[in-house]
Amino acid sequence: MYHNIKKSTSGHRQDIVTEDVAYFKNIEALAPYINKDPVEALAFIFVTKGKLSITIDNNTVVARSHDLLVCRPFSIFGKYTVSSNFDCSVIALSKDFIYGIISNVRIKWVELASTRTPLLHLDDNMVRLINDYYHLLGSSIIANKDGCNAKSVRYLTFALLEEVKSYCLRIGALPVDADDSPVRQSDVIFKRFITSVSKAMAEEPNPHRAIRHYAEMLNVSSKYLTHVCKISSGETAKAIISKMLIKRIEMLLIHSDMSIKEIAMQLGFPDVSNFGRYVKAHLGDSPRLIRAKAGK
Repeated sequence: MYHNIKKSTSGHRQDIVTEDVAYFKNIEALAPYINKDPVEALAFIFVTKGKLSITIDNNTVVARSHDLLVCRPFSIFGKYTVSSNFDCSVIALSKDFIYGIISNVRIKWVELASTRTPLLHLDDNMVRLINDYYHLLGSSIIANKDGCNAKSVRYLTFALLEEVKSYCLRIGALPVDADDSPVRQSDVIFKRFITSVSKAMAEEPNPHRAIRHYAEMLNVSSKYLTHVCKISSGETAKAIISKMLIKRIEMLLIHSDMSIKEIAMQLGFPDVSNFGRYVKAHLGDSPRLIRAKAGK
C-alpha cells in the first residue's frame, strides 16, 4: 500500500513523496537528517549546477555540476555547504523499494551502494534524461490531482533506475551481469537475508552475528547462503553481517551517550576488550579514538 502523493510547489519546483519513493528539488530535504540517526533509504543526489560539500559517514564528499552522489542505506549525514548557484535533485528510495529491485530487476544496486559513497560524473545526455524524467513525474502528478497515481511514480522510478544502470554499465561503475533473468530463487533468499540482518543489526539488542542463525531462518545451509550472497552482491554473508553491525557500532559511538562498555554489552560482545579488537579490526581505530575524533 502507498500513501497518497504529497505535493509542495515553490515556483517551478515540486516535491513528490510516496511511501516508497521521494523526489525533492532542494538539498534542504536533507536538513532534518543532519547529525541524526542513520537514514535507511538509498538516496541519490543529482547536482545540476554549482558545488556541494557534504559529510557522509564522517567522510567529506565534494560533488560538482553533473555529478551523481549515491548515498547508501544507513548513511549518517553531517553538515553540508553549497555554492551560491547550487541546484540539484534528490531521490530517496525506501528499503522495501530497494529489496524489490534486488529480487525483481537484477540491477545489483547493493553492489553499487556498498562502496563508500560512490560519486559518478554524468554526461550531458544523462543529465537531460534525468531532468526529463523529473518533469514527466511532475506532469503525472498534475494530471492526476486525486493523488492516487503512486504506481505511476513507482514505474517511472524503475525506468529511471534502468537508465542509470545502463549508464553505470557503460562507464564501468557496475559489473556486467550475464544472467539478467527477472527472478531467481537465490534473489528471493538474498532479499530475505538482507531484510533479516538489516532489522537485527539496526534494532535488536545482542543481534545475531552467526551465519548459521540466518541460514536456519531461511531453511538453507550456511554454505548455500554464502554462495547466494556472493552471486547477488559479490560479498560473503559474513562480510554483509559485519558491515551492518559496524554501521550500528559507528552510530552508537558517535551519536549516543552510552559508555563503550554499555555499547559492547548491548551488542553481545563478551567484554570491552573483545569489542575494542573487533572495532579496530574493522574501522582501524579503537572505540575511544573514534569518539575522540568525533569530538565525543
